[in-house]
Amino acid sequence: MKRWRVHLAVLGGYILLSLLSTWPLALHFTTALPGEGTDSWQYLWNFWWFDQALFHGEPLYFTHAQYYPLGTSLLFHTLSPLNSLLGLPFRLLGGYLAAYNWVVLLSTALSGYGTFLLALEVLRPRPPEPASGPPVDHSRSTFHASGDRDDFPAASQYLASFIAGAVFALSPYRSAHLLGHLSLVSTETLPFFALFAWRTVRRPGWRPALGVALTWLAAVLIDWYYPLYMALLAGFLLLWALGETLLRRRTWPELVRAGLAMAAAFLAAGIALAPLLGPMLQQSRQAGYLEEPLSFSTTMGADLAAFFLPGPQHPLWGSFFHRWTDPFADGNTAEGIVYLGVVVLIVAAAGLWRNRRAGQMWAAMAGLFGVLALGPYLKILSRNTGIPLPYQILTVLPIVNFTRVPSRYVVWVQLALAVLVALGAAAYLRPRRAASAGDPNSRRKRASAARPYIAAAAVLALILVDYAVTPFPVTTAAIPAFYQKLAQDERDYALLELPLQRPASPWYYTEWMLHQTVHGKSSFRGYISRGDPLFNWSGVPFLRQLAGLGERDITYDDWRPLAASVLTHYRVGYVVLERGRLEEQGDWEENRQLVQEVLSAPEPAYVDGALESYPVAWGPAEPFIALGSGWHEVEEQPWGPFRWMKADRADLYVISTEARTATLSFQAVSFLRPRRLDIVLDGQTVGTLEIATALQPYTVTLALPAGAARLELRADGYDVPRDVGAGDDTRPVSVGCSAMRVR
Repeated sequence: MKRWRVHLAVLGGYILLSLLSTWPLALHFTTALPGEGTDSWQYLWNFWWFDQALFHGEPLYFTHAQYYPLGTSLLFHTLSPLNSLLGLPFRLLGGYLAAYNWVVLLSTALSGYGTFLLALEVLRPRPPEPASGPPVDHSRSTFHASGDRDDFPAASQYLASFIAGAVFALSPYRSAHLLGHLSLVSTETLPFFALFAWRTVRRPGWRPALGVALTWLAAVLIDWYYPLYMALLAGFLLLWALGETLLRRRTWPELVRAGLAMAAAFLAAGIALAPLLGPMLQQSRQAGYLEEPLSFSTTMGADLAAFFLPGPQHPLWGSFFHRWTDPFADGNTAEGIVYLGVVVLIVAAAGLWRNRRAGQMWAAMAGLFGVLALGPYLKILSRNTGIPLPYQILTVLPIVNFTRVPSRYVVWVQLALAVLVALGAAAYLRPRRAASAGDPNSRRKRASAARPYIAAAAVLALILVDYAVTPFPVTTAAIPAFYQKLAQDERDYALLELPLQRPASPWYYTEWMLHQTVHGKSSFRGYISRGDPLFNWSGVPFLRQLAGLGERDITYDDWRPLAASVLTHYRVGYVVLERGRLEEQGDWEENRQLVQEVLSAPEPAYVDGALESYPVAWGPAEPFIALGSGWHEVEEQPWGPFRWMKADRADLYVISTEARTATLSFQAVSFLRPRRLDIVLDGQTVGTLEIATALQPYTVTLALPAGAARLELRADGYDVPRDVGAGDDTRPVSVGCSAMRVR
């Protein structure tokens, strides 16, 4: 068979395996997603936002559709624009769900095919180039030899490599993350990167280096974890080559050329990404949310037993092992399941035994990344032994320390095992010589020729049973009729959906993102991969009350007269109450009454079993104040609601529908000593006040533009009460304010 036909058949085989492993997803290709929802809807939203950027001129890495009205950066969000591009044809033909499912099947097939090519390269190494200088024993080099080219017959090489591709493409790591992490399921760049990086170290040149650069760039456009993993793998390969050089298995000029080629590849890729990496580096210096405490990485580190225990989704014995596997990663199935497979481990061990020289580097790779996957401390059956592990070194490295989930390093373990499986399978899939070798049509010879195919099918079947997740869970995408109706409304406005997110509380509800891909209206809600720039409900009249954060604040006496102005200013078209979630929080009746009172609407315009919606009629808007960042929680004092500034900076917004001159009045007190307070509007100081240590009234005249004018309050230093012997309060404070009004 011609080589291109072999490769076409291999790709077809992986497509069939991807359909089988995700069954019954193919039956719901345009109506459901694989997994449990939650993060899946976030990735579906990525496809929609990519369309907004491509067809409607929106900035790709910033959105006002979420976290309205301020919006948010998407630089550290797993936006995966390459996945959106790959899914675009299917999106145009069948919608966002079809695009998502196509990317799942494509990434599975390409992950298998890339591993197939890598395994084939390991089984059929090129001979070393002649080296000048002192004699070097290339025959002992991992990179240059696994035996002679004829060690493995062609059929054995193809069959073994196909099995290796199936091991990686169908691995429990990918199945677990298919529950909701599309970017992590998109592993197709990893085996191709490993192939080109290995070639770069073996035979340095511009072609493999270009492959390294392109696959790294592709990974950057899918997920930020894998490019960092790739850099670590490149470092591992170069260190291994250094070790072989010290053992005189390769020459120093070869090592230098390999290092320069690898560095050139990453440098070229970095230059190509400079417009993106520059803003990211700048944002990373200010974004404390990118790092997690060591306790988080400890929780998300792999349990040692998890490598050997099947996940709870296995149809045959998952229910038996779930008592041990359920607590892994604090119940997070996607991060806790890192099962390697009994069959895979046996065949991989056989591959290492039969061909130590070719397999030792891949075994070391599996061991290194397996240890990193365990996290900061060794855990066995959910018990933290307290034994420190090398992962702690990564936590002090810049950029690398952003990879907060150690268990994901197991993806390299799975790929290394796949290569070892290829070595083991190839060694045992050789056809036996027929007794009547002179008779080309003898039955025995035909049986001998068929034996490798039968054995390969048996091994593959055992792996499929070991890795089975059947039927794979799917989640149907149901769109309420109200949102489908809004899709026909071309007016520009936002939806105020209740319940509102609350500060510093977990928010895993993402189905609203599915709805947004249909109605296309901006939302006060938000859900991105890193960070949570939640709008400050506590400082806005009416929104504070809807969020259940208390009745009074420092910016109003009574919020009711300002509620209509708030809705008008923020261009709220509808207030939507999601009954089920409000009832879960115990806020259904309270929120419903507040909305009906403000809108003077005793009955909703739309109602079904899941939600009620109330249209908002915009009218004249009075100026009002909304607090920004930099304020401690409101306190009730004898003179009324009161807030301290956090440290020496705080923001507030004076909101007016038209340009006007207004007076800002407030009461203020300085902690411990008098302080200067500068009032800054659009970078210009518009007032400087001396704040006394007793509560006093102050006023500032402002020339307000139309819209939201951001005022910065800058105090002359701050103190911590406990540090200066003024009580037990550990908060940094400077100036406290009350009774803020604008006239």
